Amino acid sequence: MCLNLKKADSTAVCAAELIKTIQSGSFLIEGPDKDIIGKEILEMAKGLFCSRVKENTGYCRQCNDCRMLEKGSHPDIYRLEAGGGSSVIKIEDIRLLKERVSIKPFQAQKKIFIIRDAERLSVAAANALLKTLEEPPAGVVLILITQSVSQLLPTVVSRCQRIRFSQDTSGSYADFEERDHLIAGFFDKDDKKTQKKLYEDIGSIERNQVGDLLRELVCVFRDMLMIKLGVEAVNFMSGQSGQTLRRWSENFSAAGIQMLIDEALRAKYYINGNANTKLSIDLLIKTINKSSSDL
Repeated sequence: MCLNLKKADSTAVCAAELIKTIQSGSFLIEGPDKDIIGKEILEMAKGLFCSRVKENTGYCRQCNDCRMLEKGSHPDIYRLEAGGGSSVIKIEDIRLLKERVSIKPFQAQKKIFIIRDAERLSVAAANALLKTLEEPPAGVVLILITQSVSQLLPTVVSRCQRIRFSQDTSGSYADFEERDHLIAGFFDKDDKKTQKKLYEDIGSIERNQVGDLLRELVCVFRDMLMIKLGVEAVNFMSGQSGQTLRRWSENFSAAGIQMLIDEALRAKYYINGNANTKLSIDLLIKTINKSSSDL
């Protein structure tokens, strides 16, 4: 499952969408602003925890659960992130989380566990978390927040329901439909007009939005490689449909796709380093076209 959520005019609207989606299980939320995502999760938690909530009326903001959530002191919501001078989330942190998961809720009907900057999970910590992600106890909600799904182990991603969260800001690529349209342009090598327009469209967006675009392209290549290698049991990391990914992967070899992952990452690195965006994209498109022709 991969659900795209856009930032609404009010927090409550987006939180309402989260409440409909998140009831129990493991979820991976991807978005450019982890603080805003955290606020939305807090609003969602009120809807799940509120002792006076009624269908279609929302939470009361006055009961003990709502007040404790506002103060950040609710015993049934647990937050984990890298801390204490460490740049990673350690296996010891996950072991403590798993102990807490096994304990029944103290006050509410559910327990929520939030892991911020999930891409900072050490390999050992991520592996230690897999079974809990796959089979969380009843009434437990596990939420991983990340700015870059591509930095997570595929085994972690495959065990979560994915939610793409965007904000309408100039610093992020909020329009997933437009982004996916641009992604498709990379694979239309036989349509000169499409690729010419691709140059123009990419040249008109912010440099950091180009970075977002290339990050998604890396996820697309990764999914295509999984298909090429016959590993389709793993959930796709990109927002593309399986049918589209299979169609695109037919034009490339596994070795060619692996090379394109490196080339897309290299282009992203150069663009982040202030290199000429159009030249970097031009080189990437030519490499994609050549790799397809060499099959």
